[in-house]
Amino acid sequence: MWREGKDFPPSPARMDALLKAGTLRLSLTFNPAHAQQKIASGDLPASSYSFGFREGMIGNVHFVTIPANANASAAAKVVANFLLSPDAQLRKADPVVWGDPSVLDPQKLPDGQREILQSRMPQDLPPVLAEPHAGWVNALEQEWLRRYGTH
Repeated sequence: MWREGKDFPPSPARMDALLKAGTLRLSLTFNPAHAQQKIASGDLPASSYSFGFREGMIGNVHFVTIPANANASAAAKVVANFLLSPDAQLRKADPVVWGDPSVLDPQKLPDGQREILQSRMPQDLPPVLAEPHAGWVNALEQEWLRRYGTH
């Protein structure tokens, strides 16, 4: 284990750098397309790949929120709707751009968009499991700090 498991890289970018340098043999991410995207950008070697447990992996999505006191809430809703559009989601899924999974159900997209989206996502991934309820966040963070002493 890196530093005998007593310390952890402070950011995903640092984990990627340590993985590329060969210091780490494994990195963690919520994004199943992360390795594909980092290979495309030259940040990880071509031999990198994603994997997961057969029973599933915890996954999550990005959230967009509009504060109740936003000065331009109508404009913010336009932006939020655009971010959910097939065009924006297809671009976000492109590993050269971001390589992040889409929140859209590919089966509900028109044929051309469905094929593009499916071609941009890694195949044979394990099922995505729901994140723990938000009520667990504090307890999990405190236990992590107790065991490992760092974020």
